[in-house]
Amino acid sequence: MVRVALDGQDPGEADRHVTIDFDAYLAEHDTATPVTIRVGGRLWDLPASLPSGFMLRASALEARGQNSRVTDTEAESMLRGLFGRQATELLDGVPEHTFPDLLRLVLDAYRQRMAERRGNAPAPTTGPNRPARRGNQRPRRRRPPRPASGG
Repeated sequence: MVRVALDGQDPGEADRHVTIDFDAYLAEHDTATPVTIRVGGRLWDLPASLPSGFMLRASALEARGQNSRVTDTEAESMLRGLFGRQATELLDGVPEHTFPDLLRLVLDAYRQRMAERRGNAPAPTTGPNRPARRGNQRPRRRRPPRPASGG
């Protein structure tokens, strides 16, 4: 188990049994490798995990419902917060009307990473089975009713 002594903490406290050792949890998970995306022919590194403020905004947008669309302005604001200093340079190479798409793809990449950390394979967001998962499948054929037996 990983032990970390805090500044000013009694060294004996570092060996004390704890119920939850979140430092050990973080050490076991890949929390340092950035999420890398390609935009405009260049590679851009995003934080290894999403900042809490970003997640709160994303949750608020999702709470509006599936039928509500993220506006270009909302997406741009969130992307600028996520990309930090490199935001202006990166977003200059992206057509404004595609900001919501870029935001969705970035969120999907983080969701996939989280699922992989938990040991779950994420469901694909594209591919041949997507219409079936969305309910756009052919209706099932109904069997004709069985005749009542004359008993």
